[in-house]
Amino acid sequence: MITSLTAEQRSRLPEFVKKWTAIGLSTEPADRSRAEKAILGLYRLAKLREPRIIWLPCPISAALSTIVYAKIISYAQIAKQQAVGSAVDLAIDSAIDLAVSSAVGSAVGSAIDSAVDLAIDSAIDLAVDSAIDLAVNSAVGSAIDSAVGSAVGSAIDSAVDLAVSSAVGSAVGSAIGSAVDLAASSAIDLAVNSAVGSAVGSAGNAFFGGSLWNAGYSAWVDFFNEACDAAIDRSFIEITASAGFCWPLDGVCFASDRPAEIHLDHAGRLHRDDAPAIVYRETGWGLYCWHGYRVPDDRAWIIADKTRITAEAILREPNAEIRRIMCEITAFEPIRRLAKTVSADMDGNGQPRRLLRARVGDEDIRIVEVVNGSTEPDGSRRKFLLGAMPGRTPHEAIAASYGISPRHYREAVRT
Repeated sequence: MITSLTAEQRSRLPEFVKKWTAIGLSTEPADRSRAEKAILGLYRLAKLREPRIIWLPCPISAALSTIVYAKIISYAQIAKQQAVGSAVDLAIDSAIDLAVSSAVGSAVGSAIDSAVDLAIDSAIDLAVDSAIDLAVNSAVGSAIDSAVGSAVGSAIDSAVDLAVSSAVGSAVGSAIGSAVDLAASSAIDLAVNSAVGSAVGSAGNAFFGGSLWNAGYSAWVDFFNEACDAAIDRSFIEITASAGFCWPLDGVCFASDRPAEIHLDHAGRLHRDDAPAIVYRETGWGLYCWHGYRVPDDRAWIIADKTRITAEAILREPNAEIRRIMCEITAFEPIRRLAKTVSADMDGNGQPRRLLRARVGDEDIRIVEVVNGSTEPDGSRRKFLLGAMPGRTPHEAIAASYGISPRHYREAVRT
């Protein structure tokens, strides 16, 4: 068991941070042969029967396929156990034929006779954790987790993982709560529906995040295996390095591709000002994000079609965060005509500037109007509207935006 690290081993920590951050943000297509080998290895490690592996182009299609599969299997099992009657059996058979042909595909059809074991995900987790615990002292493991795993995890989580997993979770919850009941009839009572809902919910949420979610943990495991020669099964690392989200069930595993595009701002947050910040192949599914904030699908037009952002649209928007984004996207122009001057002064270059305030919804929007220090080719100077920090004058508000006391803030040079 590893109980301490050498200086040489510690010197390699940055290497693994860099390696796994790149893996976590990879937009290369999934390496399916590598991923499938790793999935089979995880099932063997957990002493589970070999699964059929079904590939989907994005996490949403994989999650919904998992739900449909789990729902069909759950109803089939309950119908057999409770002998609810031939009419229900016929409904189930028809539903299976319909769902398999239209939503999941023939590959799932051949796997329908297997049961959905809702403990598969936990079994794999336990097997991986146990193998690592035997090789690495907990104190050393915790120290390296902070140095490597946390660094990678923070980079990936803040940028992509939280947004994607949240979107997948919402889709799963919506599908569980509102999907058409494929096999139920008046003969199946509330207890049966409740049991199915519980099974489907567990199956839909039992997933691995692949490169987006598990990069931090995999960096930690990889360090001990590669830099410290710890005898650790690499199946979990391999699936993280080669694929996207995966849903492991009993006898079947739904695996999804990695993103085709990931766009970040200077702070490493998901951001794109004219299209989805993260996009998947084939389905085109993706997420619109503005400097790390996930814009809801029904508000995606504020990025995709900015011409629709008017003062009236901003005023009608009930969500304060969306209102703020709408103002930022349009540089506050739509609400300029609603704003009133609070105070005015001159900047360090002798150009006028104003502190403005407008009532938008239930909040006050404060903005500073400034004049560009450089002239345009025609000799004119452009005006800009900036979000204002607290302050009674433009000078105080601008100084506050830099975290500097107004008494000490002076504009010496403008570039």
